[in-house]
Amino acid sequence: MVVAAVLALPVLTVLMIVEHECSHTVAAWLAGDPTARFVLVEQTATDSCTGCNLYDSARIGPGANAIVNAAGVIGTQLLAWGSLLALRARPPLLLRVLLLELLGITVLGDLVFQVVQGFEAGVPVREPVGEGLGYTDASAVVSFAAQATGLPIPLVAAALLALVALDLLALAVATTRVLRRARARSGRVATVRA
Repeated sequence: MVVAAVLALPVLTVLMIVEHECSHTVAAWLAGDPTARFVLVEQTATDSCTGCNLYDSARIGPGANAIVNAAGVIGTQLLAWGSLLALRARPPLLLRVLLLELLGITVLGDLVFQVVQGFEAGVPVREPVGEGLGYTDASAVVSFAAQATGLPIPLVAAALLALVALDLLALAVATTRVLRRARARSGRVATVRA
């Protein structure tokens, strides 16, 4: 089982990246850019990317751009919450381990990573817009949301961090409850069998 869990990590990571980028792309389509697409890996003479949403940010306004850039993490958080719901159904042990791995990858490998990466990059007052530009999700969400609302960047950033903290707290509480119930059930089963 340990070998299967270790071998599943790259597959689950690719699943998370595909979900993340597809979420960006669908949001861009819905916002009005029918040219939006995603690539898993792209190498050009001047740049490379792994998991990239390619859309024309000039076709849509700042509010829609904020939503498009937030959609990736929203999509992976839906995957995280879906994993928790599946865990509540008491799946077999290997599937439980895989669901917990997927939950960890979506939370640490995407939500936390995106926020850290975004704030390390800094938040520009105005993101450039155009076709095929790459954005760091968290900083683009803050920048575009500030442009759309007229609110100061620090206030928008604080609101985004508060939302992330609430999501992390809710996920932690829900995961703890699911794992406690599973442990209590396994304890009752062991007692009944003895």
